[in-house]
Amino acid sequence: MKYSEDECHGRKNKNYTEDFKKQIVALKQNGKSTADIAREYQIAKSTVVKWSNDYSKSGSFKAEDNRMLLGGCKYFCVF
Repeated sequence: MKYSEDECHGRKNKNYTEDFKKQIVALKQNGKSTADIAREYQIAKSTVVKWSNDYSKSGSFKAEDNRMLLGGCKYFCVF
């Protein structure tokens, strides 16, 4: 199964598995175009780009691992 669906505020949210996301990132890293991946797997091109960028930066798909704050600092910086 590539995702589960949750109902939230009248719309369905898809929660893709980490294995599926890794498969998409691997396809992108191996040279398959974003458009081809999006079309074949029926996901948004922006989703392909986001997963690829997030995973290459941090090795994670979790938002808290990919957040950047002041000056590229990953954590709250006090100056």
